[in-house]
Parts: sequence; C-alpha cells; structure tokens
Amino acid sequence: MKKPILLIISNNSYFQPSFLNNVCRVISKTNYYVERVLVLNTVRKLTTQKYLLNNFFRLYPSEIFKLTLLKIYPNLINFFLREKIKNFSILDIVKKNKLIHNFNLDISDGKILKLIKKKNYAFIINTGDQIFNEKIIKASKNKIFNIHLSLLPKYAGVWTMFQQMSDNEKYTGVTIHKINNYLDSGEIIIQKKIILNKKHTLFENQLKCYKLIPDMIFKCINTNFKSIRKIKKKKII
Repeated sequence: MKKPILLIISNNSYFQPSFLNNVCRVISKTNYYVERVLVLNTVRKLTTQKYLLNNFFRLYPSEIFKLTLLKIYPNLINFFLREKIKNFSILDIVKKNKLIHNFNLDISDGKILKLIKKKNYAFIINTGDQIFNEKIIKASKNKIFNIHLSLLPKYAGVWTMFQQMSDNEKYTGVTIHKINNYLDSGEIIIQKKIILNKKHTLFENQLKCYKLIPDMIFKCINTNFKSIRKIKKKKII
C-alpha cells in the first residue's frame, strides 16, 4: 500500500503550479502518494514588493520598470522570459491531479497541527515561506523537509536568488534539508549546484532551480530522505 505525503506550498502563481504538477508526477512513480496540499497565505513582510523596496538601491531602472508592470499585470512575466510559464493557477493543478487541498492557511493554524497529529504522513515537503513552530516539528516526528533555493549554509532566509545575483555569485542551486528549530539549519538531504546565469533575469534563474526539484525529491524518496551532512546552527527560530 502506498504511503501518504503532505505538500505545503506558498501561494505563488509564478513557481508553485508547475512545481506542484511535476512533483505529483514523480511521486506517483514511487510507493508514496500526495495525500493533501496545503497552500499558505503570503506573509506580508515577505512579499516580493516589500523585499525589493527594502533593497531598492540594488535595482537597475529596467528592473524597477518590470517589477512595477508585473505588480499591475502579473501574467506579463512571460513577455520577459525565454522559456514561458505554462500555468499560473495552483487551483487548476490541484483539480487536474484530484488532490485534497486547503487554501489560505497560516502555519500557526491549529488545524494544521491537528491534521499532522491525525495523519501518519511518511514525509512532509515544504516550499512555503512561513516558519514552523516547535509543536508542528515535534508532531511530525521530524519528517518535515524544506526546499531552499541556495547552497546552504550560504544564503539562508528569504529571497535568496535576489541576494545571490546582487552579490555576483558564480553558482546557485537547490538544497533539500530537514526542518528543525533553527533557520535553514537542518540536516542536508541533497544539493544540486548550477551556474548562476547573469544574462538571465531573477525569475529565469529561479525557474531553472525549480525544474531541478522534482527529480531531487524522487532521489530523496528513494534514499528515505537520508541526510548527507549537518549544517552548523546559527539562529534559533
């Protein structure tokens, strides 16, 4: 009998729909299945606009123009991309894959804790931008795994791609690690390193990273999410 997996994702129409569809595809080839998808609310202080406004001095005029335009017309992102985003709707993907789902949640919602206690999830995979509290981590039996767009321990936190491009890093990548009571400091399960293309936009480099994730999750499942090394703890949640 296949074992259940819980997916927790952010409410982001640029990256999450294709990610969700591709992850469901690879998981269907394993002895597991996606039992439910939880879509988290966007944390106001972590929105793209909020973050970039705080880093306004690091933007080029052309980037400011694009971000202003995208704020008004989000679907125009494809106009600036070499490889187009095919789907902007998480709900469409949820319906396509016939998934049980819950939208507009906060990680502190008691319903999430009750769900994790009730269901014996084999793994919980997270791409959301909210911080898990100790009760949820304990209830999950330390089976929550986070997807992070950098080569940890470098660039922990949010909006890592912007930071990496601003710092002229040569490489970026994806890290899948276990969530603990510290910020992006759990045991590393797998990492994938790629060249950070300076000729591409932030969105294009981020999309490139997201394309790596389904196969990485597939490998994690095949190794039972066995860790390869630990990260030195820096900051308590």
